[in-house]
Amino acid sequence: MNVIRTFIHNRKRARSDSPGFNLSSTIADLAAAPRGFAAGVERRLDHGISGPEPLVATGRANGGAVTHGPNSGGYAVNEAYLEFDIPRVSDVPFARQQAVNLAKRHSDYSSLGSTDNSRVGLRWKPTRDRLIGSTWAPGITRARYF
Repeated sequence: MNVIRTFIHNRKRARSDSPGFNLSSTIADLAAAPRGFAAGVERRLDHGISGPEPLVATGRANGGAVTHGPNSGGYAVNEAYLEFDIPRVSDVPFARQQAVNLAKRHSDYSSLGSTDNSRVGLRWKPTRDRLIGSTWAPGITRARYF
């Protein structure tokens, strides 16, 4: 019996670089708890390449689906964000902690355009062992295409 053997070697590589500058601090020490903020700018560069085996690319390998030839691509994202944590009350009956969290992020994608996203979060801790929280944060709210 004659048998033909081949060893398939697909090559893929992905790289992500994320330089950024982030700052967070307490802006006021109140009786309820410290008020804090965070801000920053970030840039993300994503790049990938795919080099399928020629037998796979042409569909001549047993059990392999036909794929396209070698390809590569990438994109960049520039982002800026600002976030505030604002405590309302602390250590009172039925409110050991109560706070609001507000955040805003601007993202600019090299391939899609830009978007602004907001988030509002609420925390209520009625007792030492119970925490109730809620967050409203839409996905991409509005993309502006160039």
